[in-house]
Amino acid sequence: MTLRTGIVLAISLFSSCLFAAAAQASAQPSDGFPLQQGTFWIYECGTSRKEFHSPPVQQSLSWKMEILESLRQHDLVIALLRGHPDDLPGAREPQAGYYLIVAVRNTEFYLVAPPHSQELFQRLKQTQPPWAPLVQGQGRLFLELPLIPGRGFPTEEAADAKSGPHRPGFDSWLVLKRMRLRVQGLKSNVPLDSAEQYSLSYGLNKSEKKVDFVPGVGITEYDYHGYSGVPPAHTEWKGLCKLIQFHRGDP
Repeated sequence: MTLRTGIVLAISLFSSCLFAAAAQASAQPSDGFPLQQGTFWIYECGTSRKEFHSPPVQQSLSWKMEILESLRQHDLVIALLRGHPDDLPGAREPQAGYYLIVAVRNTEFYLVAPPHSQELFQRLKQTQPPWAPLVQGQGRLFLELPLIPGRGFPTEEAADAKSGPHRPGFDSWLVLKRMRLRVQGLKSNVPLDSAEQYSLSYGLNKSEKKVDFVPGVGITEYDYHGYSGVPPAHTEWKGLCKLIQFHRGDP
């Protein structure tokens, strides 16, 4: 091997390493659910609520979800956010709540809803206790990557003998389909051209929600309906939210 050949090989190897490292670094914020501080999503929503013996109350509103603070601990990313589409379902006027998301190795994402989210965030931030018993006890797995159509998560539910076999999509998430699409009509501070979009559903006895999710962007559509009480004397609600603006915070 000549000196010139060795130098060329060394430069090629160094460039390949730099390219691989750059590709890995650029992929980090876009592989799953973006959790950088300052990231926000704005949705355009149409909602309807109907009380028993009352006409439906329809409303158009803008709903914002924003990452207020984010930190990294070993293989965890922990983020505190304000506002979530889960604030909308229900019989009462929606109010933005505080939520906690814990991402484990960028593959498992847990959501802790109010009222325990802020207290748990401060505890994880200050003392760094074992996360699993705290988060899994108060939160729910809302995203597990990779998403595979026809499969659900969590794959096993804690259930007693009377609950019967686990059915994906009931008290758990079911991945319905995947499609490739061009991202149009979405205001964003990062370039978005084409993307893989996944449709998921989650159902209970009296409610159901369907979510469209794009890795690296988040929830792009949120469709829900449900009721409380016993028909016909019941309260019913439904709504549809579509993402109109996405802003990714600095890494």
